[in-house]
Amino acid sequence: MKTGQVYKRFKSKNGKTVTLRSKTWDNLDDALLLANSTVAERETNPDLGVLLDKTRHKPEKAKPIGSQRNLSG
Repeated sequence: MKTGQVYKRFKSKNGKTVTLRSKTWDNLDDALLLANSTVAERETNPDLGVLLDKTRHKPEKAKPIGSQRNLSG
């Protein structure tokens, strides 16, 4: 899997273009925000079915992106 590799593009029901691709370094802050907000949701609703149960920090989220970069080079 290469960093930023596009897997598929399509139009959603509301007409917006959707792009499915692997993560890039630019996604790190947004991925961290999503993961941590999901943890907060799980705290208020334990039956949510989310596997994340603790907040994450940049070094933890950067590891998978860094490994993608190594695989692409």
